[in-house]
Amino acid sequence: MYTKEKATVNSFTVDHTKLKQGIYAKASPTDSSKLETYTTYDIRMIRPNSPERMLSPEVMHTLEHCFATEIRTILGDEVIYVGPMGCCTGFYVVLAGTARTPQQVAELMQEVLEIVLEEGYEVPFQNPISCGNYTFMDFPASKEAAANFLNLIKAGELEFEYPYIDEN
Repeated sequence: MYTKEKATVNSFTVDHTKLKQGIYAKASPTDSSKLETYTTYDIRMIRPNSPERMLSPEVMHTLEHCFATEIRTILGDEVIYVGPMGCCTGFYVVLAGTARTPQQVAELMQEVLEIVLEEGYEVPFQNPISCGNYTFMDFPASKEAAANFLNLIKAGELEFEYPYIDEN
């Protein structure tokens, strides 16, 4: 029987019944990381366990190409990682340092989403040489998800503080 004590995973300490669309930040513990410092930003595009349920895997894959490319184009070497959440409700963006607030990342995401929604924009690297599943994409649905999230940002309707599980 496996009895090893489980590691604490930050995202599993968040109360997903209270979590809303938003941008949340978790700074790295600088004393236990081999990297200097970094911050993981939770870009929550869909409210967990809501009627919307999730972004389709094709939309997640499409937006991953768009976000990973455009965020790196804007921020360069500050970007450590951009990738989808397994629950298909958003993305993780990991940036070097701890200086950016979730509100600043919302401004970054507004810029990125406006680029993705520009007339004539094409999904970056959607070809068989650059991508292992380049036909597994849905750009029209991705633009709809991007527009919905952009509207939340512009309306000031994002949350920025995690609702952690109450241990009491």
